[in-house]
Amino acid sequence: MGKLLKQQRRGKGSVAYHAPSHRYKEELSYLKFTGTEKSGSLRGQVISFIDDPARGALLMDVLFEDGQRNAFIAPEGIAIGDEILSGADAKLSLGNCVPLSKIPEGASIFNIEMAPGAGGKLVRTPGSYATLISRDGDIAYIRHNLRRRKAGEAPHEGRE
Repeated sequence: MGKLLKQQRRGKGSVAYHAPSHRYKEELSYLKFTGTEKSGSLRGQVISFIDDPARGALLMDVLFEDGQRNAFIAPEGIAIGDEILSGADAKLSLGNCVPLSKIPEGASIFNIEMAPGAGGKLVRTPGSYATLISRDGDIAYIRHNLRRRKAGEAPHEGRE
């Protein structure tokens, strides 16, 4: 009789393979895709950084002008007190949440949504980024820096 494979031991849910969810500090979320974000932009300020044991990436705590507080994956180079914008009118700069349709080709992006308002699903690992290659109708083509030979697709109206 042989021993169990690693994936079988993980699936069983033994103590060694349980996620310590009681120690997680923040839930990541984009702002809700409301009328403000579709037509204009919402201004926020980075208040603090959060080192969450659930993730390898550092999180930033952002307070928006309407009183909402959200946690986002912090891009490299952002500092406490920096201003970020979220919405269709936001300029492309560090930490801003911009629709893929407004981003120029060749720009480096991360934390990409697959559907508007669904939250970032692609390119979320620490230190990774994707490059926007081209657009074709409602689809934006991206190339992940860790998978150099493979290009992926994301919807045109998804956010970064």
